[in-house]
Amino acid sequence: MNSTVIKTFKRNPFNEKLIHRYILESLYFYGGAKNSKNLLPSGFNQSDLLYAVPETVTNKKYRADFELHFKKNKKVPLEVKWVASEILKKNNNHQKKYLVENRGYLLVFNNDLKAESVPFEVKEIDMPNFQRLLSLNINKLSRQSLIENNVLSSIKDYWIIPLRGKLETNPAYKNYKKMKNEFSNHFWAFKNNKHITENLFNLNKSDEILFLFIDFPDEKNTNLNYFKNKKKSLLSTTRRMDIFAWAKVQVKNPYYVCLEGPKKDFFEPNNRYPENNYVHFFDFVTQDEDFSESNISTIFTGELNLDQQIAFNWNNTKGSPMKIPQSTYERINSILIANN
Repeated sequence: MNSTVIKTFKRNPFNEKLIHRYILESLYFYGGAKNSKNLLPSGFNQSDLLYAVPETVTNKKYRADFELHFKKNKKVPLEVKWVASEILKKNNNHQKKYLVENRGYLLVFNNDLKAESVPFEVKEIDMPNFQRLLSLNINKLSRQSLIENNVLSSIKDYWIIPLRGKLETNPAYKNYKKMKNEFSNHFWAFKNNKHITENLFNLNKSDEILFLFIDFPDEKNTNLNYFKNKKKSLLSTTRRMDIFAWAKVQVKNPYYVCLEGPKKDFFEPNNRYPENNYVHFFDFVTQDEDFSESNISTIFTGELNLDQQIAFNWNNTKGSPMKIPQSTYERINSILIANN
């Protein structure tokens, strides 16, 4: 008698990493105060959170799915499961032990445990909110997955990073040149800021970026105004932007957190606890550049519809990545090459 052979099609299209992505983005810039409260341990609010560090797995030491850093040098580990009782499985004993020893908590979709079953807090993810955000971002998530697996390598976004300051005193310009000289693998870091993290989460492998080291010779104020009065009427004048150095790069690693080691020390030397300073990084490879300092390219930002974007970027983030249309990117690049 022939035996029946059954091949079951796995119906679960997502793994636990998708929950990680949801948690990370919700903590930084999605979901609102109510949802953030559901994701944070008791006794902490959204305003207390500095940043979340995704897991770092090594052969020597286990770390939870996330380590949340709060004000006053407080750190709380977070483990993520679909169902709470998974933490009680024998092969998860190390996770349970780590949460107990480090006063961590567990975040799940379904809490099927009694309070006395585990000596740490268990919180539930708001399922409707998860489903809503998933549906709103499915195109972005699927596109990034295809790019990461080199399926859509020909599709890319285009960005600029405007770094303001005069040639003689521009700290970003000095740091960039020093980084290029001291490290074979090139990287850049940003301060902890909602606008910056949201842009970095939209950065993809193989995207192109123009680092622009710039000065505004006609601007007397430290901040770049884009409203002419208290009624917030936009300025009609065109802003002159001088580019005295630039680099065209391609993204290699779109986003990671770095809290220790040579890269962290480069931006924050001898700082054992960086609080809300430079923790968000990305890696890149250089395609073209000009650091001759004698070739100054002038762009009038109003002609490229960048006035308000440049002003907002400088006043609120001091030089984060800005996504721009490909046509604008290519026009700026053409001006830079022509003046090289």
